[in-house]
Order: sequence, then structure tokens, then C-alpha cells
Amino acid sequence: MASNDQTELNKAEKSVIEQESDSEFEEENEDWDDWGEDDDNDGGENDKPFMCLFLDSQFSSCSELFEHCRLAHKFDFDGIRKELGLDFYGSFKLINYVRSQVSWF
Repeated sequence: MASNDQTELNKAEKSVIEQESDSEFEEENEDWDDWGEDDDNDGGENDKPFMCLFLDSQFSSCSELFEHCRLAHKFDFDGIRKELGLDFYGSFKLINYVRSQVSWF
């Protein structure tokens, strides 16, 4: 009988902890309700969020950006990425490296 009472007590404690966790999570994330709601395309910077790695040019898609880099700067990002076997994070490291080297000029 005592172990049955202990089990019930453990269930009750777990329920209280879960409720407190949910409440804390909701309080912490209340201010994020409007995140991502800036869908009003008013001709601002968000229309072309992809920046050229070498210039201040902006593009509306990744494919458009990398095509520009390939043709205008002879930098074939997709080819280099495939040749080096880069994953998602490796690709970001490459982009950051190129940007760091270009910023010196």
C-alpha cells in the first residue's frame, strides 16, 4: 500500500512540475508572438535579403546570388562546396571566410 501511495505522490509531483515548466515557458516566450509577422513588403531591405560576398549588391534568392558570384566574380560556390564536400555548417564557414577576406580590401 505504501508503494502505491508513493507512486501516486510521484505522479502528482510530476504533474505539478510539468505545469510549472509550461507556465514558465509561456511567460518567457510571450514577447515572441509577433516574430516573423513583418510580411508587409513595403520595398524595404527584406525584399532582397541575400548580400553578394564581394560587393554591396543584394539579391532576392540564394540561387540568384550564387549565379551572380559565379559569373561576375568567377566564384563558383556550388562547385567549391561540392568539391570540398562541405555540409551545411562547412558552407557557412566558407561564406564567412570569404567575407572576412573581402572585408580587408
